[in-house]
Amino acid sequence: MRLVIILVAAILSACATPAATDVAAAPDGDDKICKRVTATGSNVTKRDCRTQEEWAALDKQGQAGVSEFERMRDEVAAGQ
Repeated sequence: MRLVIILVAAILSACATPAATDVAAAPDGDDKICKRVTATGSNVTKRDCRTQEEWAALDKQGQAGVSEFERMRDEVAAGQ
């Protein structure tokens, strides 16, 4: 159970909530999508600009983390 709580805390601390989105032109010509992100537990926002592909990779990474957490949670629950 302690492992599950630690994993949940780790995943939630790594998450950021995008508040607003705007598009800015990058120097190399690729369009960047900028989002204002606030780290969990903070009131300070930061502007994070990435390409569409980078945002998609970040979303995929986040979903993989959630899937891993759910798999581990189910293993722990099955062992009890």
